[in-house]
Amino acid sequence: MITSPAHPLAKNGSIRFYDLAQESFIQLNERFVHSIAFNQLSRQAQIKPKLIYQTNDVQIIKGMVAKGVGISLLSAAALLPQDPVAVLTLRDQPQPEFLIQLVYRSNHLLTNLQQEMIQLFMQENF
Repeated sequence: MITSPAHPLAKNGSIRFYDLAQESFIQLNERFVHSIAFNQLSRQAQIKPKLIYQTNDVQIIKGMVAKGVGISLLSAAALLPQDPVAVLTLRDQPQPEFLIQLVYRSNHLLTNLQQEMIQLFMQENF
Protein backbone atom coordinates (compact mmCIF):
# COMPACT_ATOMS: atom_id res chain seq x y z
CA MET A 1 0.00 0.00 0.00
CA ILE A 2 1.18 3.53 -0.65
CA THR A 3 0.03 6.78 0.90
CA SER A 4 1.13 10.38 0.91
CA PRO A 5 3.99 10.93 3.38
CA ALA A 6 1.66 13.46 5.07
CA HIS A 7 -1.19 10.92 5.48
CA PRO A 8 -1.89 9.96 9.13
CA LEU A 9 -1.34 6.27 8.25
CA ALA A 10 2.14 6.93 6.83
CA LYS A 11 3.78 6.69 10.24
CA ASN A 12 2.22 3.28 10.99
CA GLY A 13 4.52 1.20 8.79
CA SER A 14 1.96 -1.59 8.50
CA ILE A 15 -1.83 -1.83 8.31
CA ARG A 16 -4.70 -4.29 7.92
CA PHE A 17 -6.77 -3.84 4.77
CA TYR A 18 -9.90 -3.71 6.94
CA ASP A 19 -8.57 -0.49 8.52
CA LEU A 20 -8.64 1.18 5.09
CA ALA A 21 -12.43 0.88 4.68
CA GLN A 22 -12.98 4.66 4.83
CA GLU A 23 -10.08 5.59 2.54
CA SER A 24 -10.31 6.76 -1.08
CA PHE A 25 -8.45 4.45 -3.47
CA ILE A 26 -6.67 5.16 -6.74
CA GLN A 27 -5.99 1.91 -8.56
CA LEU A 28 -4.65 0.36 -11.73
CA ASN A 29 -7.48 -0.68 -14.04
CA GLU A 30 -8.69 -4.21 -14.84
CA ARG A 31 -5.83 -4.83 -17.27
CA PHE A 32 -3.53 -5.28 -14.29
CA VAL A 33 -3.38 -8.09 -11.74
CA HIS A 34 -3.57 -5.41 -9.04
CA SER A 35 -7.35 -5.17 -9.53
CA ILE A 36 -7.69 -8.90 -8.78
CA ALA A 37 -5.58 -8.52 -5.63
CA PHE A 38 -7.59 -5.42 -4.61
CA ASN A 39 -10.88 -7.31 -5.01
CA GLN A 40 -9.48 -10.33 -3.14
CA LEU A 41 -8.38 -8.17 -0.21
CA SER A 42 -11.74 -6.35 -0.18
CA ARG A 43 -13.66 -9.64 0.01
CA GLN A 44 -11.30 -11.06 2.60
CA ALA A 45 -11.69 -7.94 4.81
CA GLN A 46 -15.43 -7.81 4.08
CA ILE A 47 -15.32 -4.15 3.06
CA LYS A 48 -16.36 -2.18 0.00
CA PRO A 49 -13.58 0.41 -0.49
CA LYS A 50 -14.29 3.72 -2.19
CA LEU A 51 -12.56 3.55 -5.59
CA ILE A 52 -12.30 7.13 -6.86
CA TYR A 53 -10.05 6.70 -9.90
CA GLN A 54 -8.62 3.97 -12.13
CA THR A 55 -5.88 4.31 -14.72
CA ASN A 56 -3.30 2.25 -16.58
CA ASP A 57 -0.51 4.69 -15.66
CA VAL A 58 1.50 3.89 -12.52
CA GLN A 59 3.13 7.34 -12.55
CA ILE A 60 -0.27 9.07 -12.40
CA ILE A 61 -1.23 6.90 -9.43
CA LYS A 62 2.01 7.67 -7.59
CA GLY A 63 1.60 11.40 -8.31
CA MET A 64 -2.00 11.49 -7.08
CA VAL A 65 -1.10 9.51 -3.96
CA ALA A 66 1.88 11.80 -3.25
CA LYS A 67 -0.48 14.80 -3.39
CA GLY A 68 -2.87 13.16 -0.91
CA VAL A 69 -5.76 12.50 -3.31
CA GLY A 70 -6.04 8.88 -2.16
CA ILE A 71 -4.11 5.72 -1.38
CA SER A 72 -3.23 2.77 -3.60
CA LEU A 73 -2.38 -0.91 -3.65
CA LEU A 74 0.78 -1.31 -5.74
CA SER A 75 3.31 -4.12 -5.81
CA ALA A 76 6.85 -3.36 -4.70
CA ALA A 77 8.00 -3.92 -8.30
CA ALA A 78 6.12 -0.73 -9.31
CA LEU A 79 7.95 1.45 -6.78
CA LEU A 80 11.27 3.23 -6.92
CA PRO A 81 13.30 4.48 -3.93
CA GLN A 82 12.87 8.09 -5.08
CA ASP A 83 9.06 7.92 -5.34
CA PRO A 84 7.53 10.60 -3.07
CA VAL A 85 5.18 8.17 -1.30
CA ALA A 86 5.08 6.32 2.01
CA VAL A 87 4.92 2.52 1.86
CA LEU A 88 2.69 0.55 4.21
CA THR A 89 3.06 -3.20 4.62
CA LEU A 90 -0.19 -5.16 4.66
CA ARG A 91 -0.54 -7.46 7.67
CA ASP A 92 -3.41 -9.43 6.13
CA GLN A 93 -2.96 -13.16 5.56
CA PRO A 94 -2.98 -14.66 3.05
CA GLN A 95 -1.18 -12.05 0.99
CA PRO A 96 -1.96 -11.67 -2.72
CA GLU A 97 0.83 -13.00 -4.91
CA PHE A 98 2.15 -11.19 -7.96
CA LEU A 99 3.85 -13.60 -10.33
CA ILE A 100 6.09 -12.41 -13.14
CA GLN A 101 6.85 -14.60 -16.11
CA LEU A 102 9.85 -13.93 -18.30
CA VAL A 103 9.94 -15.35 -21.81
CA TYR A 104 12.58 -14.83 -24.46
CA ARG A 105 13.96 -16.78 -27.39
CA SER A 106 16.89 -18.97 -26.47
CA ASN A 107 18.58 -18.23 -29.80
CA HIS A 108 18.21 -14.43 -29.42
CA LEU A 109 21.45 -12.54 -28.84
CA LEU A 110 20.79 -10.41 -25.75
CA THR A 111 22.15 -6.90 -25.27
CA ASN A 112 23.93 -6.05 -22.02
CA LEU A 113 20.82 -4.21 -20.80
CA GLN A 114 18.60 -7.20 -21.58
CA GLN A 115 21.00 -9.50 -19.72
CA GLU A 116 20.93 -7.17 -16.71
CA MET A 117 17.12 -7.13 -16.75
CA ILE A 118 16.98 -10.93 -16.84
CA GLN A 119 19.40 -11.12 -13.90
CA LEU A 120 17.22 -8.65 -11.99
CA PHE A 121 14.08 -10.71 -12.63
CA MET A 122 15.87 -13.88 -11.56
CA GLN A 123 16.68 -12.46 -8.12
CA GLU A 124 14.66 -14.27 -5.51
CA ASN A 125 13.37 -11.11 -3.78
CA PHE A 126 12.31 -9.20 -6.89
